[in-house]
Amino acid sequence: MVPSEFVFVDALPRTPNGKVDVRALPEPEDEWPEFEMPFAEPRTPAERAIAEIWTSVLGTDRIGIHDNFFEIGGDSILSIRIISRANQAGFHLSPAQLLRNPTVAGLASVVGASSHTIADQGPVEGSVPLTPIQRWFFEQSLPAPHHWNHSVWLDAVQRLDADALRKALKRVALHHDVLRLSFRLDENGWTAYQEGPDATDVVVHETDLSDFSEPDREEATERADAALQQGFKLSEAPLIRCGLFQLGDVSRILLTAHHLVVDIVSWQIIFEDLATAYRSIRSRMDIALPTKTTSFKGWSKALGAYARSGDVRQDEAYWLSQRFKDAPALPMDENGAPTEGSIELVKCTLSEAETQGLLHQATAAYGTRLEEVLLTALVQTFTSWTGHSSLLIDIEGHGREDIGKGLDVSRTVGWFTSLYPVVLSLVDDASPGEALKSIKEQLRRVPHRGLSYGLTRYLGTDTQITATLDARRQPRLLFNYGGRGHRITSSSDLFRPFENFFSSRASENGRAHPLEFDAVDLGGRLELTWAYSSHVYRRATIERLASNFFKALNAIVQHCASPEAGGYTPSDFPDAGLSQQELDRFLERLEP
Repeated sequence: MVPSEFVFVDALPRTPNGKVDVRALPEPEDEWPEFEMPFAEPRTPAERAIAEIWTSVLGTDRIGIHDNFFEIGGDSILSIRIISRANQAGFHLSPAQLLRNPTVAGLASVVGASSHTIADQGPVEGSVPLTPIQRWFFEQSLPAPHHWNHSVWLDAVQRLDADALRKALKRVALHHDVLRLSFRLDENGWTAYQEGPDATDVVVHETDLSDFSEPDREEATERADAALQQGFKLSEAPLIRCGLFQLGDVSRILLTAHHLVVDIVSWQIIFEDLATAYRSIRSRMDIALPTKTTSFKGWSKALGAYARSGDVRQDEAYWLSQRFKDAPALPMDENGAPTEGSIELVKCTLSEAETQGLLHQATAAYGTRLEEVLLTALVQTFTSWTGHSSLLIDIEGHGREDIGKGLDVSRTVGWFTSLYPVVLSLVDDASPGEALKSIKEQLRRVPHRGLSYGLTRYLGTDTQITATLDARRQPRLLFNYGGRGHRITSSSDLFRPFENFFSSRASENGRAHPLEFDAVDLGGRLELTWAYSSHVYRRATIERLASNFFKALNAIVQHCASPEAGGYTPSDFPDAGLSQQELDRFLERLEP
């Protein structure tokens, strides 16, 4: 609802009957130099501390107090890291305050203005209510629910001691209660239980590959990886495991956890605490981990109460008004059942110039976020394919929203993801600018960033509304924008990321979405991934969709770089006219 441009006039023009003469209002000028804030160094201790945190998280050398967090590469996941580090430094802030005050100066002005409650620092035990995303997982009725993991590889700068690593992981599992969750199925369905401090013995499988040839090393790594990934039992905590691979003077470790207890934000927390604990053990020092934030058990209970609040009840009308029937089901090449084993990928990585064009010009022209730009191109691509003006899509969010005072999950490990369906529509022949503004407005009408959909559907008390949402046709397409937050930042001198996050799932498990679009920022280059089930789609179909998406994205960036959209200098983003003859050139960009 905040205007993207302001025009000051001496008086509002009026019609003869006294109403505002809209047609006589002056058009916004392309540039307002008087509103452009020059670079300014931090002035106060709070500004200097916050600027240093931004520099570390964003990987930027120079931060001015008037720089907008979201215009210099920040996103919603990175905002959680900002808040976490700020709170550790003694600045009591909330994610909502960063959204409202996205500059260093603005954030420093509200330091300490939020309520700050210290969470219980002791072990948490007992029954834990299932959250909406956990309920979504169990309603899939997967044949192998124990194998649905989230993992990351880390390189160590030295040869790690297996016993010290095992003790460090045990300390991490003690500190982060959710890693000790267990799940059981009985006649009433799935339940979760928080095991006590005794359930902290993390499996560490050590493999010495120092004298192996490269082919043998890869084969042994794959065997150990498979054994670790398949070894979970949902009824037995902790639900995190580790593979330690010795490579001479250095080591590589594989950390894998069941997705029921971790998300992308969680890994950065685990990564930092593991390094701290390991260093302390090797130095024979007491392990001092950062203060705990709200436990996952506390969060799940708060969600239940929030689902019954007036805030969420007011959102029911929005979710019931979503006209799923107006959006056609996506076409299919085959009528097969999508499974994890049938998933194949089509990937394309944008250049740094292309990525910068998206981050700075495409978002600045209309005050949009990068995910809104990507979704606009996606809707244009699919409506062109289906010949229909609407698209039904599931959108994934981080889910760590502000739902009440005294709750802080900025440093809480767990699976917080929100998943919500939206029908996005475009009028026929909409220009790139009109399309971008329309999708932006539709997305910003989604209440509570989609969190209330899961609360209404899975935790709501109105059984009729719940049944209505359950009965609706579910989207076949999933959108997920990971941004820079999808990458672990190396804040430790012990570990560094070896590869990006990845999922490991049993091949026989079903796939809720036969088609998924993911976008992540890999160090200044945006990687676009189309994951599709070969039981449903042919590769040629997905490649055609990918090329049309690329064309739509080009058109948006070129428009946003044009003078009529704000007077920006055109970037190095390729020309929007992707002809049929250039399709082969596009396909060459795809990773095999």
